[in-house]
Amino acid sequence: MSSANGERVRVLHVDDEARFRELTRTFLEREHGHLAVETAASGAAALDRLDGDTAGGGTADPDAIDCVVSDYAMSGMDGIELLRTIREERPNLPFVLFTGKGSEEVASEAISAGVTDYLQKRGGTEQFALLANRVANAVEGRRAADALRQTERRYETIIETVTDAVYTVDGRGRFSSVNGAFCELTGYSEGELVGADVALLKDEPTVERFEAAVRKMLRGDAEDLVVEFELLTATGERVACEDHMTLLPFEDEYQGAAGIIRDVSGRVSRAESTPTEA
Repeated sequence: MSSANGERVRVLHVDDEARFRELTRTFLEREHGHLAVETAASGAAALDRLDGDTAGGGTADPDAIDCVVSDYAMSGMDGIELLRTIREERPNLPFVLFTGKGSEEVASEAISAGVTDYLQKRGGTEQFALLANRVANAVEGRRAADALRQTERRYETIIETVTDAVYTVDGRGRFSSVNGAFCELTGYSEGELVGADVALLKDEPTVERFEAAVRKMLRGDAEDLVVEFELLTATGERVACEDHMTLLPFEDEYQGAAGIIRDVSGRVSRAESTPTEA
């Protein structure tokens, strides 16, 4: 087994049973060459190790921990207390609770504290193969989320430099970013728009037309589309607009769309006022 991109995954395994710590490290590193396992005998020792990271996990520090695997029942600080402490400084660091004291109560408490995954210890070596898979999935999910955030930040930087009304929406049809020109056109503030459904600015038939346009692009029938519609402003005014829209793919998956909206009401007014020839 190897990580999806072949990168080394640095794991911190926290357990107060020395024999089990070493058994886990030996098996994971021998059978899964992409894993580099460090160990800590207590929650306090684990926090000391994490305090040495300069990046809190990630590519900026090659020695940073990518994932914490911790037992639950340990002397001093238990696994849930360790998780809560880590979450205060590293809300996105993958954390797998690997415990022999499993119960619905412990699982519920771990979920509330922000655990990434939960795995109960079992007999045999199969448990280590399963643990390695859970760790790989957690780390790959974190890295993908980080890459997506970087992509979104690049889009945000770009849209702030243009004078047209520009937006991005996520896969659920909610605005994820807008620029100043977009706020000026719609009459809403950035705080009112980001997180709001696109239906805020469109009536139901228009929303359905845009959904059909997205489906067309998802089928590969078009890379981008221009959709004419009436935008509903914060004051209730209807403004004739064009939306030049394209999809935002990320690793071949639909993550939303981006668009440039232009006010074409002047063009529409001129067309309506032009006399027809007899």
